Amino acid sequence: EIPNIIVVMDEAFTDYTMLCDLDINKDNLPFLHSLKKNTIKGRLFTPVYGGGTVSTEFESLTTNTMTFEPYGVTSYTTFIHSPMESMASNLQEQGFGTAEALHPFIKEDYKRDKVYNYFGFDKFYGMEDMGENPEICGTWISDNADVEKVIEKYKEYRKKTDKPYFMY
Repeated sequence: EIPNIIVVMDEAFTDYTMLCDLDINKDNLPFLHSLKKNTIKGRLFTPVYGGGTVSTEFESLTTNTMTFEPYGVTSYTTFIHSPMESMASNLQEQGFGTAEALHPFIKEDYKRDKVYNYFGFDKFYGMEDMGENPEICGTWISDNADVEKVIEKYKEYRKKTDKPYFMY
């Protein structure tokens, strides 16, 4: 049986208890630590710090490294101009009914609107697709609004088919 896969990448999130022996008297992430059933967790070391989400996306979606790229260059804007093997295209070859991506910022930022298509995503949702008044945290669309949109898209998909679903 092929499971549904929803990959959540939150660039501002870190579980410091996985990195060091943190001396705390209360679980700082009880919900995350409670996830055991139908959940796969691990460690991911990213090529960037303090932003640069697009580089982490590139590495996680393609398994290619940014190590040999010049400083300040992003693969999305510089190197990707045609279809490229990715997690999306591989999962579709394995029987997934769709591959969708969501990034709560302007679709054209880092040419995601083109690159996600080259990676084999069927649909890409950006901030323009988050509704009229998405919840804001600081100056950005909130993680909560992102999760609500993922759930909404998953439910819409389930009404149409029982094939496995992939959302990044």
